[in-house]
Amino acid sequence: MTEFNRDIKVMLVDDEEKTRKLLKLLVNWEELGFTICGEASSGQEALHMLDEVRPDLIITDVRMPYMDGLEFSKLALQAYPNLKIIVLTAYEDFSSAQQSVQMGVSAFLLKPVKRESLTSTLNSIAKKIEEELDMQQEYARIQEQLGQMRETLQKEFLSELLIADLPDDEIKQKIQYFSLEAIEKQVQAAVITLRGEPENMDGEKRILYSMAALDLVKQFFSNDPKSYVFSDHLSNIVVAYTGNTSTFESAMERLKDMLSSKLQGRVSAGIGTLRSGLHGLSKSYQEACMALKYCIFYGDRIVLSYKDVSMVDSDEKEQNKGLDEIEFFVRAGFQKEAVEAIHRLLVQQSLAEIEDINAVRVKGINIMTLLFNIAAELHVAFPTQEFGKAYMEMINLKDISEIEKRLIQTANELTDTTRKIRKKKSGQQIAMVMEYINEHLSDPTLGLASLSAHFYLNPSYLSRTFKHQVGSSIVEYLTDLRIQKAKELLQNSDKMAYEIGAEVGIPDPNYFGKCFKKYAGCSIQEFRKRVKGSSSTD
Repeated sequence: MTEFNRDIKVMLVDDEEKTRKLLKLLVNWEELGFTICGEASSGQEALHMLDEVRPDLIITDVRMPYMDGLEFSKLALQAYPNLKIIVLTAYEDFSSAQQSVQMGVSAFLLKPVKRESLTSTLNSIAKKIEEELDMQQEYARIQEQLGQMRETLQKEFLSELLIADLPDDEIKQKIQYFSLEAIEKQVQAAVITLRGEPENMDGEKRILYSMAALDLVKQFFSNDPKSYVFSDHLSNIVVAYTGNTSTFESAMERLKDMLSSKLQGRVSAGIGTLRSGLHGLSKSYQEACMALKYCIFYGDRIVLSYKDVSMVDSDEKEQNKGLDEIEFFVRAGFQKEAVEAIHRLLVQQSLAEIEDINAVRVKGINIMTLLFNIAAELHVAFPTQEFGKAYMEMINLKDISEIEKRLIQTANELTDTTRKIRKKKSGQQIAMVMEYINEHLSDPTLGLASLSAHFYLNPSYLSRTFKHQVGSSIVEYLTDLRIQKAKELLQNSDKMAYEIGAEVGIPDPNYFGKCFKKYAGCSIQEFRKRVKGSSSTD
């Protein structure tokens, strides 16, 4: 009984039929684990049979007409490199047969072939074939495992790419391996946070809650090959998107609504700007995280784009955690928080250096420089301060309380200004939106979505800012404007109701009638009778 796990298929190639018959009778092929699957009388015939027979082993004579055994072996090995070949040779051809080993022939046997030699050679080759087969199966198994882990490894690499300062060569290599070239070309990151999970949720349930959220986001983007969903080091859900910006922002709005509905939590998302290059994802991610911080200002359940809330390019910022915190609060116009951040950086984080007034002065100068840099970027002139003088003051101040007091004075003045700038910027945006609404009132598609797209603003940001500035939502404002315009037309023209409805952007007569009654407090007919009666009385 053979020790091997499979039959090894053998093809015999010799121009002498008698030799082939002798070979078949010389050993018990089945017992050795071999099966004779084909015979050929020439190298050319054997070549033609290879595709059909697909032998594992060929035993061929050297001397054959038209194509000798060495030429045939060479061509056969070119077509099937894993093929095993035993060359049978006479003594006078022994030296040339030896050379055939260099081109990949497995073994050669002298004629007349002896049973012991053939048996020994077949066993050796069978063992080699088994080993190679095991290696192939192991390689296939590893490849399959790698394929199964590929997605996990890809997500780990993307997560690492967010914060790790990897060498460019390593990033390039992994981008190519994970087929992430699209991310290098252009990418936009969004970071999603969930707050307000159900109370009394223990550690395990909290993990399951986060996993459920991640699954929902993956399902949401499952049919979009331009998206990559994974977690960052803080377990926030990150979406890297390589497609159109407006498409992505719309999708994030829908995703926020879906997650809020299904998870009963407060879902917010920050979106970075469109970036490119090896570090583009990291930059866009940092912007998305920064945008999320503005939820303090705008509230939860919102999608905020960095381009909507930031006044400068993030590349220009200092990458210092303490200074970043001060910068954020100053730019956002949060005076109290900015003062507290200065205190933390200057005093609490300097306890080890508290005895060294020079170290405190250096820290104070860094903060003062940051404040003046912010002012310069925003084109803000301090009415009462000058950097040169402020710098010299910091050097000459004698203790930490004086330094802190001086910094707070500058920070307060700057946050007052940034708050006014932000208010002015929002006011200008909303004024433009209102002007556009007035000019396009007859457009029935006018609404939050079309306005957001037209002004390249995030819908959540536009909705919140509009209500904050105007005191009513866009829908309320738009409907009120339409009804006021309809009243004016009903009063000053003889146009039919459906004509007026179309003119104010509500072409459906039934819906126009309902809206009018709801907002005007009477039907269109009643209103017309009332104003005409009033007119005739006058």
